[in-house]
Amino acid sequence: MWWDKISYDMLLKQRGKKLADYWLTKTNNQKTVWFRDILILKEYQKLGIGEQLVDYAIKKWKEKNYKYAILRIHLGGIENDAIESNEKALKIYQKKGFKIISDIIHISYINNEKIKMGYMLLIL
Repeated sequence: MWWDKISYDMLLKQRGKKLADYWLTKTNNQKTVWFRDILILKEYQKLGIGEQLVDYAIKKWKEKNYKYAILRIHLGGIENDAIESNEKALKIYQKKGFKIISDIIHISYINNEKIKMGYMLLIL
């Protein structure tokens, strides 16, 4: 899933000032897509489907003249070490050219657990 027309106000409301300012500074308000989620059932993982979906998304973004893509990635639990980071997704995104924004971390709650979320940026 992805959303068009990312804006400073949207990022500010949903993810805070740090990410909104980072985006505005790095992209100069250029056409940017917010890449939200890829979910693949466990029995279909490790078949290359995630990588194919990312390739498809990148192709479509380029066709629509997007200049940047930004996404949020799960980096592990804060109070529960059993909640691991999503290394599989991280490797796919890095392989496709996404760079982690190392100084911006967002805290989310999933099933009442504090989860550390990072962000990645792709120049298209």
